[in-house]
Amino acid sequence: MIVLTLIGLVIAGLAVYGFMQWFNGYTQKEASYTFFSAEHSMAIIPSYLMIFFGHGWWSNSYYSTPHGDWLNGAIVMGLGILILILTIMNNFKKTPRRIAIFGSIVQLILYIPFTLVAIITIAATLALASQIKPVYNINGRD
Repeated sequence: MIVLTLIGLVIAGLAVYGFMQWFNGYTQKEASYTFFSAEHSMAIIPSYLMIFFGHGWWSNSYYSTPHGDWLNGAIVMGLGILILILTIMNNFKKTPRRIAIFGSIVQLILYIPFTLVAIITIAATLALASQIKPVYNINGRD
């Protein structure tokens, strides 16, 4: 069953990649603008990460302690939302309204899985970089 899941994930990933390439070609031809580029990735993925971790920071401070400093998390979330709004405004400024609406919606939806992959990659990189090694108890009876 795991093999079928992996095959399904690969096929879904290739389908999403094919759609992104087709959509970039269409918007390049119609409006001389691409929605899926390195610049957009460098804006949207960190903004999603800021919203995610800012919300965690905010909720941990707001709900766990009676007078916690929740403002830090709110500021991080606000910065993430601001980056998303600026990206969407840029889409509307450089493309016709019909393409900007559809492109922004598709862009915001399709960057969610990329952000999840980024979180997993960051966690794996930090685990690998920390050089965690097993600890053996030589004097134990077990």
